[in-house]
Amino acid sequence: MYTLSLFIMQPAVLKCLVLRMYSIGDLPVLIMMCQQYETLHMIPAQSNHETARHTLDELLASAPGMLGVKDFAEKLAICLMEDIVRDAMMSVYRDQATCGQY
Repeated sequence: MYTLSLFIMQPAVLKCLVLRMYSIGDLPVLIMMCQQYETLHMIPAQSNHETARHTLDELLASAPGMLGVKDFAEKLAICLMEDIVRDAMMSVYRDQATCGQY
């Protein structure tokens, strides 16, 4: 039960600490700032694609390649991302409709 509570409580505690550390008292303002940043800076770029490729390779390094498990896990990870992230990383699975086909 304690371990489960860590997964539930620690992100909330960390978020509160970060908000206090940067004197951000209004969470909607933070959300708006993040959305503005994404709109301006999360654009398709080769560097994003390469970073995403290496990150996915590292994430899936221990996934078994047999029976298509690794390919399925990669497609699942990409499809769980938001559209703007998939676009910025220049993924072949650009939208939810494409993800639904795999």
